[in-house]
Amino acid sequence: MSEISYRNANESDFNLIWKIENSCFNKIDLFKKHQIKHFLRNPNKSIITDIILLDNQPIGWACYLTRKFASFIRLYSLCIFPNYRGKGYAKEYLSKRFQTFSDKFKRIYLEVRISNENARMLYKSLGFKELRILKDYYVNEDGIKMEYNF
Repeated sequence: MSEISYRNANESDFNLIWKIENSCFNKIDLFKKHQIKHFLRNPNKSIITDIILLDNQPIGWACYLTRKFASFIRLYSLCIFPNYRGKGYAKEYLSKRFQTFSDKFKRIYLEVRISNENARMLYKSLGFKELRILKDYYVNEDGIKMEYNF
């Protein structure tokens, strides 16, 4: 049976994350290289980056933002290689990761494209609620702000 796990990303993961990003997002939504490098350097210790693993092989990455003493965390990016999507791996990863957050945070926020039905269904299946539409949040589309309470 396959096992989903994760590990903290570090600067040596830059090329892997860049490859994952390019497989998941169009040029408009793609992080810039300097942004990924900043996330990995994490100068303020307010960014959590994970490499998502299937049987110890990388299949995706996730990035979370928070602040010192904050009661919430923001899922800033979640990306799974396309050939691993639709198999429940993202849901399993998030379920495991959220267990580690439940002692420290009261809620998780995220934003998602209004047209990204697969992601919206994933988040709803985990217990996220849609809070509101974010008009023109993306370059060419509205977003939806979602919240999960522990």
